[in-house]
Amino acid sequence: MLTMPLIIEALADEELKIDLEVLRFINTRFFPRHGLCLTPKDVAQFIAEIVLQYSPRKIIDPWANLGSLALPLYERVKPKCLDAYSPNAVEEEIWDFIQGSKGINLRIGDGLDALISGQSQFDAVVSCPPFGMRTNLSVELEQDGKKTRFKGEYAHLLILESCKHLSADGLGVFIVSNNFLWSLSAERIKIAMAKLGFRMTVAIELPAGTFAPVTGIHCHIVIIEKTEDESVFTGKFSSSEESRKDLLKNIKKRKDGSNIEEGVSVPRQSFRGFSSIDLAEQSKRMATLQELVPKPFLSVIKELNTPGPAKDANGFQHIENSVYLPQMGSTPATTVQEDLPEKLKSYFQLVIDPEVADAEFIAGMLNTPFGQILRDTLRSGTIPRISAELLRESSIYLPKGGRKLQTKLVKFRKKLSFLRDQVNEFESRLWSKPSSVVSLEESVTKIFSNERYEDWLETLPFPLASILWVCHIEEGSSKRKYECKIHFFEALAQFLGVLHLSAYKSESNSWESVQEDMNDALRNGRVSLRMATFGTWVTLLGFFSKKSRSQLNHEKEEEREAIYELYKTRNQDFLNKLFSKKIVSIITEVNKIRNDWLGHTGIVAEMDASRINEELDQKIQEVRGIFGISWNDYQLWLPGNSRYSDGSHEYRAKKIMGTRTPFVTESVSVIQPMEDGQLQFKDPSEARALKVLPFVKILPSPKTQENACYFYNRKGKTGIRFLSYYFEGDSKVTEEFGDVASVIENLEPDISDS
Repeated sequence: MLTMPLIIEALADEELKIDLEVLRFINTRFFPRHGLCLTPKDVAQFIAEIVLQYSPRKIIDPWANLGSLALPLYERVKPKCLDAYSPNAVEEEIWDFIQGSKGINLRIGDGLDALISGQSQFDAVVSCPPFGMRTNLSVELEQDGKKTRFKGEYAHLLILESCKHLSADGLGVFIVSNNFLWSLSAERIKIAMAKLGFRMTVAIELPAGTFAPVTGIHCHIVIIEKTEDESVFTGKFSSSEESRKDLLKNIKKRKDGSNIEEGVSVPRQSFRGFSSIDLAEQSKRMATLQELVPKPFLSVIKELNTPGPAKDANGFQHIENSVYLPQMGSTPATTVQEDLPEKLKSYFQLVIDPEVADAEFIAGMLNTPFGQILRDTLRSGTIPRISAELLRESSIYLPKGGRKLQTKLVKFRKKLSFLRDQVNEFESRLWSKPSSVVSLEESVTKIFSNERYEDWLETLPFPLASILWVCHIEEGSSKRKYECKIHFFEALAQFLGVLHLSAYKSESNSWESVQEDMNDALRNGRVSLRMATFGTWVTLLGFFSKKSRSQLNHEKEEEREAIYELYKTRNQDFLNKLFSKKIVSIITEVNKIRNDWLGHTGIVAEMDASRINEELDQKIQEVRGIFGISWNDYQLWLPGNSRYSDGSHEYRAKKIMGTRTPFVTESVSVIQPMEDGQLQFKDPSEARALKVLPFVKILPSPKTQENACYFYNRKGKTGIRFLSYYFEGDSKVTEEFGDVASVIENLEPDISDS
């Protein structure tokens, strides 16, 4: 049986260097689900910088885990003494092989037990204790002449016991799961800490997936200090080194950053984690974009009725102008109680003041992407559910036009619903009497008018819209038309595949957790990125869509949060479309059409060509039906000149949307820098963008110097080739493209050339 010590011993026999990066690689590569929970390098270095500010001489890590935190700490802080405990004797076999371990006092045993039974004092206790693990050990405190014994989660007990062993100006730094911030059991621990004079002073959120693939649990770095201050300084760990430096400065000075990720002080009593603050800020940005204004909940809602015990839940007595809001998940809010899922018992009844708001509008707003984020800001608990208390303290967002505009919107929405019903009726009549097709076609022609189609093209990213525009105006033969449309689907497969690949590559832990499986999928499909084909991108699209769809629909909040983090958007509606099984199915079907007809060696009969062209027209309409205008919520940008001010990067960026060039230039503000010349996806309500891997480029044509979109095709002996699927003036560009070569080389060791 393959074990970590066996692998380490084999490497040592070959006299290979064994450091933390090697250990992390082995842990992820060979033990992806059951390995050790090793602290990532950048997180460990960040914690070391925090601890360095306090210049501790004597440190203990009671749960060392092969030194993933202790070694960087020892190297950076250089304390006089650092004790590291490991409950696993196997780790002792590995420890001496690890570079940098000399000088650290490794002790085999339970660090919590050692603290409980010992009297030693430390300047700092720094650790990443196990998440969610319970223990038979207990911590005893004597308070007001009485002895109280605490039991429960190992990490919480370790923090409490550490307070007993810290010097007066000492600190504890721990990586903890989010339940330390809000659970009732953790609250008891924090009250006991306060009686010892210690409080949580800092809580820095780690991105979802930090400890993937071992766990996706949500975590914070928390600092425990002796203080009377009733505030908590919170922020978010960033992949940007520049942002981390700013955050460290702000932690030291307890100074609010220019954006909330770089730090903000909040009242301890109301603090539930950084995400709740971040979501509240995002909901405000979205409200501004949608021209909605906040109203205090109690000024809009006359009555809030909460669910009783599940066994007694028989629903609420209906009251006019009411909204029924589910506590958990994304189940739609509704004004009709009977429309809720039969098994759903936990939901609120919101009785709306009819003078202020229309229940139909409130329900509709709560079901939009903005409404889903608003609902997320109100959730808490291990199984996140909307809290009645937070709901009462929240805001309801209404349009600036007031009650009249709400009424107009609701009426128009009903007209759209009626129109949908009419379309369904037309379809039923069509199949009940096929000969009626002529008269029915005249009735619905306006719905699919060319003018509306052209409007839709302007909502698409330029790499897709430009090809569809050429398809739209093509006046050649049916064969030429269907070839153009097949090129569109090739580009669509690559565009979506690159988007997914870019998302997972943006976070190293998430990438490491999928890389091997992705490469297996490529090998099984007999395709590779070195010689990318339509089949390569179909394979990648299918692989990533399935994985992301599974995470987005996962019952665990941390799985969903990891997806939001990867794609830099919380827009569930857009993500559901992006991960749709249907889009994969459509592109797979077109790939088959391509294989059957695009490389056809004989003459294609006009009848066959016309049939294929019509089939592809239908496929394009299906794509339109899936995405609609949702790319407006996830736009493509090309950053240009920028300036940095007060923690925000302000770019003059080209908006790479629609069919036309030159592109419109607008101001785009983000809290993390965007790389010059690299395409970026950005949700307008988000403060960060997703860098697109350089497999799609906007380049000046070598012959005409006109801007055109080029897609990566293959890496050959003479360079890397890009193709344009619509720009006849210069459809191929072959150059060195060092940025592309480095990405491919990063992937190549795990990808077969076959």
